[in-house]
Amino acid sequence: MFKNKAMLHIYIDESGDLGVRGSYFFAMAAVVFLCDSSAKRGTRLVRKMRKRTEVKELKSSQMSFIERQAVLNKLMLIKDLEFFYLIAEKSQVSLLQNNYPTNLVYNYFAKLLVDEIFASYNEKMRIIFDARTTKVQSMNSLKDYLLIDAFVNYARSSNDIEIMQEDSCAVNNLQLADLVSGTVYQAYTREKRHFLDIIGRKIRSANEFPALNFSCKMFRENDGSLLRSLRKISSEKEKQSFDSAPALL
Repeated sequence: MFKNKAMLHIYIDESGDLGVRGSYFFAMAAVVFLCDSSAKRGTRLVRKMRKRTEVKELKSSQMSFIERQAVLNKLMLIKDLEFFYLIAEKSQVSLLQNNYPTNLVYNYFAKLLVDEIFASYNEKMRIIFDARTTKVQSMNSLKDYLLIDAFVNYARSSNDIEIMQEDSCAVNNLQLADLVSGTVYQAYTREKRHFLDIIGRKIRSANEFPALNFSCKMFRENDGSLLRSLRKISSEKEKQSFDSAPALL
């Protein structure tokens, strides 16, 4: 599909879990490459980092402070790249508290995230989820759910949108989605915004769910603005030289 036609390349992964007793937060993030060349740069970045660290797959949960900082700084140098994220405070999610199946809750959060993407771009797009976190049956229902949403709410044809799943071990840019979702998850879980601030300038959409009852306010301005807070700190960090960090890449 879409052979020889320009399109957006979108990779989605999550951090945390949707179990009742598991993590306090659940994060889902999308890495959006606005052209083929930026997607190729992302692939090369991951390949180079895997070679340097001698691992088969970059995993956010296994990266050291220095490794994460090095990759995020390099990631910010890629043009035509944007991030979207959703962070859910599970204790405030009525669907989970009322024991709805976790695959339905996952699909709902995926829709909320992808809605922001549909609202932001009119181009053709390929959306890729990690196969290891979306079972085949659930993925089929998610695909139908998102395509119907695109048609009904955004007047988008299914011919313009491809939704699929791949194994993140074989798709380098899914590993970047894992890195971004893990960065968001750790920022809220540990209440330390250093890494999230590094990528703040490229965050196109950031949603805390549920908005009215979300308890963590540390990433907001006094007027309640979330994105302005992230972008302001990110711009300040960009003024600092990358040379101060050890050169892993």
